[in-house]
Amino acid sequence: MNRKTLRDLKEAWESGDADAVAQLYSTRALFLDGVGRGETLARGPNAIRSVVRKMFDLPGARFRVTSLSSTKDGGVAEWTYSWRVGQTGRRNEIQGASVIVVRKGRVIREYSYYNPEPEIA
Repeated sequence: MNRKTLRDLKEAWESGDADAVAQLYSTRALFLDGVGRGETLARGPNAIRSVVRKMFDLPGARFRVTSLSSTKDGGVAEWTYSWRVGQTGRRNEIQGASVIVVRKGRVIREYSYYNPEPEIA
């Protein structure tokens, strides 16, 4: 079941659909995005949906999972998140990883780690 949940989560993130992402989290899920002063903490699907919507509000925002490994309790995803910079057409890109814990087919915890300084493509 963990593998299916992880595959569904990958597809939802890559689709850019905040509703599809949020529905995979449990009602008591904890989502921690980033580290330090720039971190975002969200609890439950509604708060997670809001965070995801903001991420995909950036021009040309894309999320691509580059590696996905399942474990007994969930898995680890390596990913790239990118968006266009203003009218230049250039892209900013962040590479990171998420540690995901799954129970009963729902994500109960996700911690994402990355360097908050984007690379300019």
